[in-house]
Amino acid sequence: IDSKSYHIAEYIDHFLKLITVIQPSYIKDSFHFLDKIKQVKIDNRNFFLVTCDVESMYTNINNTDGLKTVEFLFIRHPDAKRPDKHILDLLNISLNNNDFLFNGSFWLQKSSTAMGKTFALSYANLFMAKIEEDFFSKIGYHPPFYSRFLDDIFLIWTESYKKLLSFIDLFNTFHRSIKLTHCISQTEIDFLDICIYTQPFGDSFNLGSRVHFKPTNTHRLLHKHSFHPKHTFAGIIKGQLTRYFRLCSDVTDFHKAASILFRELRNTKYSIHILYDIKAKLLKDLKNGYQPVTKFNQGLTLLPLVYTHHESSYYVCRSLIDILKNLNTEA
Repeated sequence: IDSKSYHIAEYIDHFLKLITVIQPSYIKDSFHFLDKIKQVKIDNRNFFLVTCDVESMYTNINNTDGLKTVEFLFIRHPDAKRPDKHILDLLNISLNNNDFLFNGSFWLQKSSTAMGKTFALSYANLFMAKIEEDFFSKIGYHPPFYSRFLDDIFLIWTESYKKLLSFIDLFNTFHRSIKLTHCISQTEIDFLDICIYTQPFGDSFNLGSRVHFKPTNTHRLLHKHSFHPKHTFAGIIKGQLTRYFRLCSDVTDFHKAASILFRELRNTKYSIHILYDIKAKLLKDLKNGYQPVTKFNQGLTLLPLVYTHHESSYYVCRSLIDILKNLNTEA
């Protein structure tokens, strides 16, 4: 952080990100994915829910292929304010000059992005978007629904199972950098932090969603005896419950997810009464069209104070508050 290459990577990412977000398969986050899929209705009873994972995507992108992809997309999406040549030169330098020290020896990374590069996500996203476009153009078919979050793909397949396996095999052999692992189901499937499941709706099917907890999720949030302001604990719980509520299409699934969280939080000294009070208040707020009220949207002007955490921070804040109180009194 704060090295010359760090700021160069930030500069490159600023321009790559603008093109990334307009790609057809792009997913920003779980909520964006649900917005895209919640209107989907499946009329064909012979359908499959499919998730694919691109194996080691960041470490398998050939530098020459990646640079050609970015150059192609710059030409397709021109911007008079974007210095294309200089960005490509900087990207070339950033990809081909990742030297590092390991076990007493210096090494040079010959291919793919270095871990932690700011532009790595946008760069990989654009690379995959171009491969997807070329692949679908070649086979002359596009699934009814296809979206991707970085290296995680979700699609709905309405052809035969045999054709689905052929589709995945073709994708696996289309480009030397891309290899997929896949999961197929006709009832429910996990994608990101969501479980997508089918719901019969007359002669068709709708898709429902609920929270998916990965096996590694221990629900270890802030310990109740941690030295934090009291409102922080309630805010964290409220944030988690709000996320569960937005991810669950059925309120029953929301209650189940909340119960799982509460059971684990009891082990970190949270009162069950306080937990259920927060939940009840949140549900009431959501029912009434909850919208957070802050001092910003109340028309007040605030001056943010951002500083490095230190043991003396509390006393600095108290001193500033006292000074401001005295100023208000004098005024």
